[in-house]
Amino acid sequence: MKKYITEGIGSFFYTFIVWMTIPTGFVTGAGMMTRLSIGISFAILVYAGASISGAHYNPAITLAAWVQKRISSKEGFIYVFFQLLGALLAAFVVVNLLKLEQLPQEAKPLTNGIKALVSEILGTFLLAFVYLKVITKKLDNSYYGLAIGLTITVMAYSVGTISGGVFNPIIFISGVIIKWSIWSDFWIYIGCFLGAAFAGYSYNQLNSNNKKLVNL
Repeated sequence: MKKYITEGIGSFFYTFIVWMTIPTGFVTGAGMMTRLSIGISFAILVYAGASISGAHYNPAITLAAWVQKRISSKEGFIYVFFQLLGALLAAFVVVNLLKLEQLPQEAKPLTNGIKALVSEILGTFLLAFVYLKVITKKLDNSYYGLAIGLTITVMAYSVGTISGGVFNPIIFISGVIIKWSIWSDFWIYIGCFLGAAFAGYSYNQLNSNNKKLVNL
């Protein structure tokens, strides 16, 4: 149960930070710097929870871990449930904390869905691939959180103006509550799962002769 609670807590705070940072960033003029803040926050949360749950905080990462056989199907579903629960709770907290003028009044669909889909596939692929490489059962390196957080940061800077740089379906879903995203764009963020699944498959093929790392 500790693993699932950790996933819920991590997903809550990551979602909370994302949606407290982005709207207030536009009001304060922080702008593009919000992406660096979000990447750093994810790194911190990874360091906090990796030794307990593996620190997924993202259904796409959970899918990549399942493809790589680090977790079972049952665990994967429970992980996703707690991730989504944490994200939805965070969204409701944000809506009640921010002032009305700090929140979007109406979500607008992305202008180029195909480009956004490709961006989310590529961004989530790299995120999942880096995750699988640096998160090990023994956590025998000190840079794993930094590597994952910086991956989010650099990909957000790379494709954020195209797709929003989400790379995480729970961020999109929670964004609907905040009116930052719109349900009609959901198909775009299925790309997160496609990228993660391909990353898991690619990792298996490239590391087929190495020691398998399982069950974080």
